[in-house]
Amino acid sequence: MTAGRKRTLVAGAIALAAAGAVTRGIGAVYHIIVARMVGAEVLGLFQMALPLYRLASGAALLGFHIAVVSRIADSLGRSRPDEAREYARAALAAASFSGLAAGALVWVGAPLMVPLLFDDVRLVLAIRCLGLLLVPSTITAVLRGILRGFGGAVAVAGANVAEAVFRVPSVLAMLVAFLPFGAGAAAAAMVCGMVVGELGSLAILGLRVRPLMAGGGGAGRRSSISSGRYTRDLLRLGLPAMVSVMLNSIMSVVNAALVPRQLQAAGLTQSEAAQAFGEVTGMVAPMLYFPMMAIGPIIQVVTPAVAERMGAKQYGRVADLLRKAFFIAGAVGAVFSAVLFLVPGLIGRVLYGAPHIAPLVRPLSVAAPFVYLGMVCSGVLHGLGQMAPVTANVFAGNVARCVLICTLVSRPGWGAAVAVWAMVADHVVTAVLNIACLGWFMGLAKLGLGFSTERRSRSGCTPPSGGAPAVVLLPMEENLRREPCLAPSVGSSRARRCRGARGLIQRPR
Repeated sequence: MTAGRKRTLVAGAIALAAAGAVTRGIGAVYHIIVARMVGAEVLGLFQMALPLYRLASGAALLGFHIAVVSRIADSLGRSRPDEAREYARAALAAASFSGLAAGALVWVGAPLMVPLLFDDVRLVLAIRCLGLLLVPSTITAVLRGILRGFGGAVAVAGANVAEAVFRVPSVLAMLVAFLPFGAGAAAAAMVCGMVVGELGSLAILGLRVRPLMAGGGGAGRRSSISSGRYTRDLLRLGLPAMVSVMLNSIMSVVNAALVPRQLQAAGLTQSEAAQAFGEVTGMVAPMLYFPMMAIGPIIQVVTPAVAERMGAKQYGRVADLLRKAFFIAGAVGAVFSAVLFLVPGLIGRVLYGAPHIAPLVRPLSVAAPFVYLGMVCSGVLHGLGQMAPVTANVFAGNVARCVLICTLVSRPGWGAAVAVWAMVADHVVTAVLNIACLGWFMGLAKLGLGFSTERRSRSGCTPPSGGAPAVVLLPMEENLRREPCLAPSVGSSRARRCRGARGLIQRPR
């Protein structure tokens, strides 16, 4: 690789890390302000509705946001820019239709879903607003995938920052207007602010994607049969990824529906149950992700480096790199764990003005080291194309949480504290399984038995022709445990051909 290309890759990595740090910083400050502004009950209603949105979003996307990355990269690697555009158009058309259909279904079905799942009519308006959110969010997810396929990861990072910039003031302004109308209206206002953020991101991504989609001779006039072929190919790759995401999204919805009901069975009123759920999921749980400004860049750097060195069978260098990554993640986890254990009341008072949540904060000291080590392992496994084990591990953690919620939360006097310990068990189980899987697959690779081309192809990530596994581009949001791999390795031969083929797209005609 030339020195110029290395400088370009380094600059891109720095831009991604900087954008991720900015986004997480904005998100952390925004979360603290909103929590202080609205209180635990509104946060509880919002957190009840959010898993339902993730479930509907996963169904609406059909895995196209994952499949389109692989297909565009493959087409560019074979010097077929017109075919890459056709995949992009097919994914965008399908996302526009499915997002609109899913949004309409959620809007119409909200009055039926709320009594069935949550038994709290205050959630109807918020869930209906989630239907509005599904339309732009589905399209922006596919646009992000298209840009990643064309090598525009930096542009995607910029759009993520823009989404936060649009969303934060919109949410705050809407809360000022709607908070006097009650907790249900305030939760709906938070969702509407998210809609504004997605619309801003959609506008920016659309401007970046439009030049890539232009041209291509007669590609735009192909028959519907030809267009259907691209759609079917994307479905073939995307549906398995969608199913894996849906399994864990369903478990998240079940857990979000169970906890308030179990808290009411323990003797709390509906309002008190929503408040306790908000303290657990809206105040305590996000604390685990505040150190991600330190851990996120490590994952972004380690994942492609491990993929490259595994592809080159440099197992000693892989072990050295992982030891360094684990040391940093473990050190961050140990320091943060000590802080959570020693001064939980101070943390609650400084962040939220709620020192009474100290008994709920202290159990996080057990989870913190596992969370950060598990995230490093999850990112590396995704980068090596091992999506199925990570999905299974997350599902196992969700099952452990669900069992504890069903059996213990309803006991008088236990309630919210058990819900926190159930969350801790979820993270610990997931992390331990991810660490075990990474050790297992690295052992297989050393014996020449692991990371076959066929296995990665079934996961929806076609491996580079040079043999290096695919790279995960981790999201900027909180839920970093289950993002699939999205792009070829930066140093692989396919990635180099993609950079050359992008000249065919971007060169003025």
